[in-house]
Amino acid sequence: MFWQVQNDFPILKHLSALKTHQLEEIDSLEFGLEQLNYPFILIIGLAGLLTYLMDEKLKKYRVLGIAVMVIFSTIWLLHAKAYYSFCYLSCSFCGWCC
Repeated sequence: MFWQVQNDFPILKHLSALKTHQLEEIDSLEFGLEQLNYPFILIIGLAGLLTYLMDEKLKKYRVLGIAVMVIFSTIWLLHAKAYYSFCYLSCSFCGWCC
């Protein structure tokens, strides 16, 4: 965080450039449909999400399932690329393995 402050928040400049040049062309429907291009990740991610939310043994980890839903909703609303979901859906995979 200190480095970001000292260098005038380059991450914000990068995100602004992405939004201007790449992400504006993606609509919400396209993001949702692109998830279907990665069926393995989608199935495993959804299975893990449901496990976090419904399994009584993993009740203490339910917050991870909620976090996955919040992140998914946020990147959907921000018109992100479909492959951005790989990182948080992999967290859901851990719930499915338990």
